[in-house]
Amino acid sequence: MYVPDPTKRNKLPAFTVAELVVVAALSVITVSLGFAALDLIDRQVGDYDREGKEALIYSDLTRLLNRDFLLSREVRLRERETWEMNYDSLQVRYELRDAFLLRSASLAGSRVDTFYLQVTDFSATFGGNVVRVGWIDRLQLGTVINGIPYEMTFAKTYAAEDWYRRASENQ
Repeated sequence: MYVPDPTKRNKLPAFTVAELVVVAALSVITVSLGFAALDLIDRQVGDYDREGKEALIYSDLTRLLNRDFLLSREVRLRERETWEMNYDSLQVRYELRDAFLLRSASLAGSRVDTFYLQVTDFSATFGGNVVRVGWIDRLQLGTVINGIPYEMTFAKTYAAEDWYRRASENQ
């Protein structure tokens, strides 16, 4: 039978306290770096999402204005920064506000579209002349998205019948 010698200490294989403290410190550093990286990624995703939404608003507004200019019979500037597009049985109205642009239609129950896009420049012309009120054949809007200026230009080509009607209205 084996009897341990009381004068010799039995060593069990284990880590010292200093080794455990070093491992705990390295673990804390690793976890804190992971959280910092996650926070940075979250902010970048938020910025990307916001930039994507602004680009989508710009794209939707450009698409709608192009369609409205193309399909309408006439485009009239009603007052500064408010214009209307008249179809055969529909009237679409655009209004610039401080930080957004409203689009509404004259149909019963139609909705109002709101485009949260800051318009920095506005110009309406007819035949190359600046228009304050009346028919327009060219509209220019400027905006800034993510610090980059963009200009939107929309043009209307009128038929001879529309030119004749416009001339008779102005007499």
